[in-house]
Amino acid sequence: MRIGIVSDEISNNFQEAVYHAKAWGISHFEIRNLQSGRVPGVDPDEIESVGKILKKESVRITALSPGILKTSLSDRETIRKETGETLIQTFRLAEKLGTHRILIFGIKREPDEPAGYYDHALNLLGEVAVLGKKNGFTLFVENEPGFWCDTGENTAGILSKIDSEFLRANWDPGNALWAGEIPYPDGYRAIKNFIGNFHAKDYTKLADGSFECRVIGEGDIDYKNHVAALVKDNIVDQITIETHCEPILELSQKNAKILKKWLEEF
Repeated sequence: MRIGIVSDEISNNFQEAVYHAKAWGISHFEIRNLQSGRVPGVDPDEIESVGKILKKESVRITALSPGILKTSLSDRETIRKETGETLIQTFRLAEKLGTHRILIFGIKREPDEPAGYYDHALNLLGEVAVLGKKNGFTLFVENEPGFWCDTGENTAGILSKIDSEFLRANWDPGNALWAGEIPYPDGYRAIKNFIGNFHAKDYTKLADGSFECRVIGEGDIDYKNHVAALVKDNIVDQITIETHCEPILELSQKNAKILKKWLEEF
């Protein structure tokens, strides 16, 4: 199993991100934000530069994250634009960068939402899966607190109903913890058959109920045993670092060292 990283968890400058990551033994990247914005709304010249860096440095893009479906179902105009324009633009950009994997989110919930919204969420995610199939892309829905796909259990329930090989889970144990679930073993047990991508970040819950980011293995998640289970079960071929802590460069390097040590042990 290899280690990857979200490039802006090092720097929005892709060349700088590659420079540091390669020194840590990492050559696989997810792209979310670049210097000119979030994909796909980035400057064409910057994309041209990224393409040249990929060839020169012999590194790969494993997924793009356009940040779509982080809105609620009542925001119909945003949903229309994201599914009808942004997602298609992301497909085209992904083709240029050599990946067919796109990360999405599981639709924000609303206070006092109308009855039937669960079915609407299912239908929307199902439609997105069809778009992925039609265009030759697999979509990975990330669990996020406050969303229909928040915990491993709830995300697995939705994905099992949609039942599409083109819609899988981007499992994020840190977000599951924030959503009130024990990520390992409980959340993992529920969602493991749907996992196609894995984000690694850690949190600890403070006395006031808020959450604070931690280096992997120093928070509340049983990360070492979780990683061991990933290796044993052969669930994914990459663990992607998504540090979320400052100072970002220093702590991303620490996360890389910790994961490398664990993987060598397993």
